[in-house]
Amino acid sequence: MREHGHHALRVLRRELEATRQKFTELLARLPVDPTAGQPTYAEAISGTVHALYLAANWKLQAIDLQKLWEQGPAAVPPPAGRGEEQEMAIACGEVPSPPASAFPAIDAVAQQRSGVAGPSWAWDYEPCSTWPVRSANRYTGPWDHRTANQVLVIANTFDPATPVRGAVSIAEACRGRLLTVDGYSHTALINPSACANRYEVAISSARSFRPRGRDARRTGIRSTTELHHWLALVTLSDGAL
Repeated sequence: MREHGHHALRVLRRELEATRQKFTELLARLPVDPTAGQPTYAEAISGTVHALYLAANWKLQAIDLQKLWEQGPAAVPPPAGRGEEQEMAIACGEVPSPPASAFPAIDAVAQQRSGVAGPSWAWDYEPCSTWPVRSANRYTGPWDHRTANQVLVIANTFDPATPVRGAVSIAEACRGRLLTVDGYSHTALINPSACANRYEVAISSARSFRPRGRDARRTGIRSTTELHHWLALVTLSDGAL
């Protein structure tokens, strides 16, 4: 049984590496500069990153990527504008930002650390560097006081945007409790977990979170190995769609 598991992992690694290589080759085919009616290199990356936020979007993104691979950039219309001004108005009004001149260096670090997806994150909040308005009531501390009630931090084990290690650090820093959801995509808020919801109700009612070592499993999410296998086969592999 153990040898079978090791073999499955070796196969999975090969498939994931093939998937990564295929995505790299696909990006090389796409225009870098904006081209009418065609998605660009940057849009393919950011579109894939944002599709990972919601598990329900994975298959649609896989279909679009396969069309790009088989038929070229003209086969898939460029994404519509996401209307991020509302998000920027809140985030930039409250969060300190590096100066605009710092972002090329941030881009380089992000690329080295996270590959092609890194720069998408690096530039995401660059507008904050020149945002003209600051919130009059933004919270600036203190950050080291105990809260009146214990904080419950919830994190998915495979979140593409906010890794679970960050949730561990936050829970420790605020002396709260961490509930991990054995699941995928960004947050248990937009990818609901009935198990996590029950704990949220319990802590809201009792104002404490006593059970230790708890985790939750989202209904319908398979094992890590099984889902990674699905991604490798469906998202970018030849003929999978």
